[in-house]
Amino acid sequence: MPLQGSGNPISIRDIKDEFGPNPGNNIGPVSMEDYRLQEEDIDGLTNLPLDENAGPSNDTDIPRSGSMSFENFYNAKLNVVVRMTSNTVPGNDPSQQNARDIYNDNTNQSVVRCVGNLRTRPVAGSMDGRRVIIDVNKQISSGSNQNNKNTNRRQCAMRTGEWEGGTLLTVHIGASGSIYGAGGDGGNGDEVSGKAESGNTGTSALGIDFGTASNQTKIINKGYIQAGYGGGGGGGGLTEDQEKDAEDDQYLKGGGGGGGAGVPAGEGGISVTGEDGDDCNCHFIDAEFPGGDGTATTGGVRGDHQESREFDGISGEGGRGCDPQEPVDEGTQTGGQSPVDTTGKTSFGEPGEAGTPGYSLVVEGASNTVNITESGSGAIAEESTRIVYSTNVAVSYTHLTLPTIYSV
Repeated sequence: MPLQGSGNPISIRDIKDEFGPNPGNNIGPVSMEDYRLQEEDIDGLTNLPLDENAGPSNDTDIPRSGSMSFENFYNAKLNVVVRMTSNTVPGNDPSQQNARDIYNDNTNQSVVRCVGNLRTRPVAGSMDGRRVIIDVNKQISSGSNQNNKNTNRRQCAMRTGEWEGGTLLTVHIGASGSIYGAGGDGGNGDEVSGKAESGNTGTSALGIDFGTASNQTKIINKGYIQAGYGGGGGGGGLTEDQEKDAEDDQYLKGGGGGGGAGVPAGEGGISVTGEDGDDCNCHFIDAEFPGGDGTATTGGVRGDHQESREFDGISGEGGRGCDPQEPVDEGTQTGGQSPVDTTGKTSFGEPGEAGTPGYSLVVEGASNTVNITESGSGAIAEESTRIVYSTNVAVSYTHLTLPTIYSV
């Protein structure tokens, strides 16, 4: 457990119990000099002292050079890094990670490193008062393929998980780190002048399950965090019935919506194909105009409209897939230009709405709070969809632009 505060004597045994013995010297006394060290590089985390904000006033690092005394170890605590890297995450699975679950999994000891490398991880349930750094230095997504996706905005690519109440929790996204929600699929275009499908909802990126008003979760972002964006709505269809008698009808299919940006990106919707039928002497235009698939950061192109072979009518285009540049785009409804339009012999289907984007950051719980620092090229995409809270709670930023806060 963390060492005692000022006024209470500290022994080498106390220091050893918290930080561990020097490798190769597991039995017998150790020297205070064994704790004068720093971690040069842990997956992009550089020059880490054994502990920071220690000492009688909780404001100094454990010395890495110069003089050292027992006073430097007042309030000192073990620092533990949960390594969210491609070489350490179980199975190298890049999707839907929970940092606490990874910490608790003892099958891969390299996933968790105690700063100083003098001991193994503490047992589960003993992190109260200690510092945990969740280090993201790779891409983490909401699914490794299309089958992993769903349309729940509260699904996150990565979650901190819950920790003991006094844990000092930091999420560090390194320069090579990124966290993406999944893009929603585009809606299918309308085929019989009804209602085209709406685009599917995107999922969210980072979920915070821990933090209190007096002990905020810190987010240090040097990488990239992006919600999954919604798919574009399908385009409205067009029915042409020149005799207004339900015979020889001609159906023009609406274009498919583009897939939303994210990882995995949303797939484009299709122009739904109908079948010609003798019972109504109707026929469908054969051409297909699907929406384009999205990419990690851009929405897919809209599916084009269809034009009549005999009249001037055209169906509706699908909506472009949503992304940070264009968060919302409904499928368009393009009216036919047939001369019989005024007689009511042409009818139009409704376009589908754009899918709703997920959130870059989801903070769960009434008492959970966060402090966000962005540095270097770090960015959280799309200010207006950054944060959602399950209830109104406080947040503070070290950043020039304050994002909008959503409550649900």
